[in-house]
Amino acid sequence: MADEGADAFVVTALDELAWLLDLRGNDVACTPVFLGFLLLTKEDAVLCARAGAVGEEVKASLAADGVRLADYEGIYGLVRALPRGTRVLLDGATANYRLTQSVPDGAETLDRPSPIVPMKAVKNAVEQENLRRAHLADGIVLTRFLRWLKCDAVREGATELSAAAKLEEYRRESADYLEPSFDPILAYGPHGAIVHYEATEETDVPLEAHGLLLADTGGHYRTGTTDVTRTVALGPVAEEEKRACTLVLRGHLALAAARFRAGVTGENLDILARGPLWDEGLDYNHGTGHGVGYLLSVHEGPQRIHWSIASNARHTALEPGMIFSDEPGLYLAGKFGVRLENLLLVREAETNAYGRFLSLEPLTLAPFDRDTIDPSLLSDRELAQLNAYHARVYEALAPHLDAETRAWLRGVTAPLGK
Repeated sequence: MADEGADAFVVTALDELAWLLDLRGNDVACTPVFLGFLLLTKEDAVLCARAGAVGEEVKASLAADGVRLADYEGIYGLVRALPRGTRVLLDGATANYRLTQSVPDGAETLDRPSPIVPMKAVKNAVEQENLRRAHLADGIVLTRFLRWLKCDAVREGATELSAAAKLEEYRRESADYLEPSFDPILAYGPHGAIVHYEATEETDVPLEAHGLLLADTGGHYRTGTTDVTRTVALGPVAEEEKRACTLVLRGHLALAAARFRAGVTGENLDILARGPLWDEGLDYNHGTGHGVGYLLSVHEGPQRIHWSIASNARHTALEPGMIFSDEPGLYLAGKFGVRLENLLLVREAETNAYGRFLSLEPLTLAPFDRDTIDPSLLSDRELAQLNAYHARVYEALAPHLDAETRAWLRGVTAPLGK
């Protein structure tokens, strides 16, 4: 607040409120936040939340930290009661109209981006380690699910919806699992070409022993949030499908391998993921990457990986501790879709005479389907990178798997050659 020259700060975004108070809730599906506002002044902190939403233990903890409670609707009166001359900081991108109009005459509104956003985006060392635990737990689940898809799903008569239910069943067996981080996307065949397809009773189709299934899912664990996409061959695939999968994989690997100067933004890096597709006159009509919250929204700013530079965009340099997704894709309407996604953690790499350099650590632990890959299209460097990633996946997950699943994982992560 002092840096912004503000006397009061109204926190309006639910994820910012949850992060700042280190609280979570269940008022929004797939996003563990609660409805509320926070009014901060130099002398006071008032949380406006619904009656009954805050338990006695949390009330006591908040009181010990100097946070008072008020009714959810009370925020408007509290803002109206601010004295003349108060400089009120709020983010017009998230504040509702009624709240902006509650700032009294004689007070000054500072409509600026919330200072919480960049702080929330950079995960501290404890959060980073917890996120590794979340991705380990999710990797165990995903490996069981991928094995079921490859070996049993078609035989059992699975459909898009029942496959999503099967994955949720596996996730719920994990001790720290809470809920999905978004509605799952299980898209078979032509449905995969619909970027944000969601199966319904009307659109649900059975999985068959050929073609591609795109599976984009994620979970909230007590230690963090996951988001992962794999494209799986359920049987024989056409050369066109395999080529598409391999081109997308090349872009994914290129971004994951990036080392770059501090100060670089997502706009600078996007071409790494799109390059193999652009070389063939191909592209995908969505961003390459988005930030991810710490047990919060699976889509979080301010960092983003996208080539387009909107006139009102906030250009955010990538910083150590930030997380973003690496998810290039390719979608052929009426035929199939491909997307491959890991979450990456920005880390310090080195500082030398040329400057400070950063690198990326893959957090996601799940094999890519080798049945969708044409090794002849991969360079030696790309092949080595893929094999190193698979070796890391096996080393991390194998101790936590039953013998049958471990043997399967050993086979699908074995070194791939040309």
